[in-house]
Amino acid sequence: MPDNGTHVQLFALEDFRRTLGARLREVDAMLDNIISNLGGKHPGLGTFEDGLRQADNYARLHAEYVDRVTRLRSALIATQAATDDILINYATTEAGADSSAAHIGSTLAEVYSALEPGHVSA
Repeated sequence: MPDNGTHVQLFALEDFRRTLGARLREVDAMLDNIISNLGGKHPGLGTFEDGLRQADNYARLHAEYVDRVTRLRSALIATQAATDDILINYATTEAGADSSAAHIGSTLAEVYSALEPGHVSA
């Protein structure tokens, strides 16, 4: 019979979360580099028509690159937030299940105690 349940491996999710953090730091460094070091600085191509056209192309490509890296950064942040939500929700669910199991266990201990020979109810 197939198991249609969902299984969450918290260690794998936590490892994935750390990997996302590393990628986000890399993207932040990349974005800082392309904005600070490359932003608006195109090669000196002169004032001839071809030079001006190439300078415009360079500026357009730079803007596209900044946009793509910014979207990647946003996607990483959204993925991090979703992963955090899953970890928090699953940990809360597990804690509730553990708490319920402990409560059930203590309740059953009282029942077992009451079933023992010679037990007098108060």
